[in-house]
Amino acid sequence: MASVPSNQSRKPHQCGAICWRLDQSGKVVILLVTSRGTGRWIIPKGNLRKRESQYECARREAFEEAGVTGRIGKRPLGNFIYYKRERQQWLTVSVFPLLVNQEADEFPETGLRQRCWLPIEEAAACLNEPDLRAVFRSLEDHACMATAPSPFADRRPCMNYGA
Repeated sequence: MASVPSNQSRKPHQCGAICWRLDQSGKVVILLVTSRGTGRWIIPKGNLRKRESQYECARREAFEEAGVTGRIGKRPLGNFIYYKRERQQWLTVSVFPLLVNQEADEFPETGLRQRCWLPIEEAAACLNEPDLRAVFRSLEDHACMATAPSPFADRRPCMNYGA
């Protein structure tokens, strides 16, 4: 694989969602899905559509690839760069937090991907992208996640979450 070019644009080519919730003990857990090609663990992500905001793209990808819905943050947590083999190109992904409140049994990519809920550190260890691992590790320090008593009861403005 080629090294990241020094002139790599930080302008997002794609948007992704870090889908999270609190487990029964009150700890943050993250949803990972497998990629369709290699089966490695990733976050839901994909291309922006015309006239779609970045956070709307992240929300759509979370449902299409993982079957989850919830409250999406309107500001990105950060970006990461990865190499897309099919395009033979480096892509920048803008990452948004999605507080999951529903997980569907059937969704557009049912059967094409596996899903797995993991604690933040375990989820980060499953990822190949160092920049994305850094975004994951910063989640525990995020005030909103640390103070939310329940992902379903918390209706206070938080990280600019949308409905």
